[in-house]
Amino acid sequence: MKKWMGLLSIVFVLSIVLAACNQSDSKDHDSDKLKVKTTVYPLKSFIEQIGGKHVDVESIYPAGTDLHSYEPTQKDILNASKADLFVYTGDDLDAVAKKIAATIKKDDKKLSLQNSIDQTELLTDQHEHEHEGEHEDEHEGHDHEHDGHHHGGYDPHVWLDPKLNKDMIKGIKDELIKKDPDNKAYYEKNFKKLNKDLTDIDDELKDVTKDHQGHTVFISHESLGYLSQRYGFVQKGVQSMNAEDPTQKELTEIVKEIKDTDAKYILYENNISSKITDTIRKETDAKPLSFSNMESLTKEQSDNKDLSYQTLMKENIKNIEKALNDKIKTKDNKSEAAHDKAIEQGYFKDEQVKDRKLSDYEGDWQSVYPYLKDGTLDDVFEHKAEEGDMSAKEYKAYYDKGYKTDIENIKIDQNKMSFTKNGHTTTGEYEYDGYDILKYEKGNRGVRYTYKLKGEASDDLPKYVQFSDHNIYPKKAVHFHIFIGNDKEKVLKELDNWPTYYPSKLSKDEVKEEMLAH
Repeated sequence: MKKWMGLLSIVFVLSIVLAACNQSDSKDHDSDKLKVKTTVYPLKSFIEQIGGKHVDVESIYPAGTDLHSYEPTQKDILNASKADLFVYTGDDLDAVAKKIAATIKKDDKKLSLQNSIDQTELLTDQHEHEHEGEHEDEHEGHDHEHDGHHHGGYDPHVWLDPKLNKDMIKGIKDELIKKDPDNKAYYEKNFKKLNKDLTDIDDELKDVTKDHQGHTVFISHESLGYLSQRYGFVQKGVQSMNAEDPTQKELTEIVKEIKDTDAKYILYENNISSKITDTIRKETDAKPLSFSNMESLTKEQSDNKDLSYQTLMKENIKNIEKALNDKIKTKDNKSEAAHDKAIEQGYFKDEQVKDRKLSDYEGDWQSVYPYLKDGTLDDVFEHKAEEGDMSAKEYKAYYDKGYKTDIENIKIDQNKMSFTKNGHTTTGEYEYDGYDILKYEKGNRGVRYTYKLKGEASDDLPKYVQFSDHNIYPKKAVHFHIFIGNDKEKVLKELDNWPTYYPSKLSKDEVKEEMLAH
């Protein structure tokens, strides 16, 4: 009996040890998973589908979040910084994620998917009412003040476009392999399956929109930009893409437009709540159709284990098709400027570049260099230093080199340019000499438009004048940078000195305010 009791005791002890080992193994297995924090639901879904059993993914956004008003807590920021990887759409596409990413010092612990996509495809946020502060611009390969251009940013809803998603999932897959090369084959296999699903979604969208080119879909807020641009229909948002309510005049116009077109449906998003959209429902006969912009999930969606980007997108496509079947035609006021922001930041296709006449720069222009020297622009450099990677003093030194010039005034009238130095003005006649596309270190590009002097050059009258104003087709300049000299190829290589000119009618304080507003 004692012998049996002894054996039972040994078995009991061994079972405890084995259980402890199994528990330990389970913990070790869990700890082997890559801990990933991300933002919008599509990114969470993509990472889960590619990473599978080797990743543990969480979104920093609570269920039902309206990202246009969401602010991360200290806990959100801390949790993201503790993860093995923080994945987000990009600094220019998600202001909340940008704040979080800035606190993560190690570059290999954060992944901006903006770098994975073709940035010429990015769309402009064309909302007119709000100025969103300063926008840094890469000028001639350097960090340069984006002054005097489009006030908005980018449309953030890139994740709705299956073509852009194909680029983003490749970026995700490559990063997972970099962090966990032992499971490369597993990630590649899952990536291929997801990539095929996105191709199928793209094909389905092409199919449902092929007979609806130019037809209009009304939606609660402007989240359809990438889909409408890609597949040829028009979106009309009750709210802007920033989820800002329209003015009373705009609201009256859109109610009238819905009534006049006899629209039967409006797409409504479950995370966009507004009295304005309620007003639309009451004042028109249009019926609501659900549309998931996928910024975040509802509580009910979060509990659905079978949910994926693909299932949500298939439901979206059904309702887009239903709305398009109304075959409504409205004027598209935004397609022409759809890519202005990307162009201004140096992301464009060669075929978008067009010749320009000197009249695009016609006017009376003043150099901003004196305002740097007298301290007027100090507030601009202080403002830049708040979010930039240099001190205000360093920014001032950088711009001193860039703005430096002895040409205090330029007047352009038809094909004539007058340059004023130390109160002395010299005038010459110039002819268009073509454009050159320059590629910069960062990966973006710029266009220089060159004008050649008819006749002999002098110390006061350069043979070549090259303009850069971040535009690439005929458009009136609101400010510009010039590059001058008597050797065209040498002038093209100048990247460090870019004298900058604003309209002479602006006071120095107005010039400063223009820069601060952007």
